[in-house]
Formats: sequence, structure tokens, C-alpha cells
Amino acid sequence: MLTKNEKEQIRKAVKEAMRYYPNSHLGDCSPREDMRSAFRSIRNARDYYGNMWEAATYVYNDAQRYADM
Repeated sequence: MLTKNEKEQIRKAVKEAMRYYPNSHLGDCSPREDMRSAFRSIRNARDYYGNMWEAATYVYNDAQRYADM
């Protein structure tokens, strides 16, 4: 079960990924598909990092790298 803080971190990571990832909002994918992709990225990162908190933090930081583009 996820804690409240973990859920908030996941929401924040998904929001940033939907906003800043390079292919988001280009018309190729719907916002729903962008959201699903962000959640998929977190799940895939969880397999590498071992927990949801670290995975969400990774996706959030990765999305932030695209913020200035």
C-alpha cells in the first residue's frame, strides 16, 4: 500500500512528465495516452529502483530536464 506522500509524489511526477516530456502534447497522443505513458515509465523505473518513491522521483527529475527546451 502506498503512503499519502508516495501518492502525491507519483501525481507530481505524472503531471511533470505530461507537461515536459518531448512528445507530450504534440498531437500524436491524447492526454490520456500521455498519462498512461508516464505511469508506465514509473512502473518500469520501479523495477530498476526497487520502490515507487524512487521511481517517481526519477521520472519527476527526468521530466524537469526537459523543462527548458
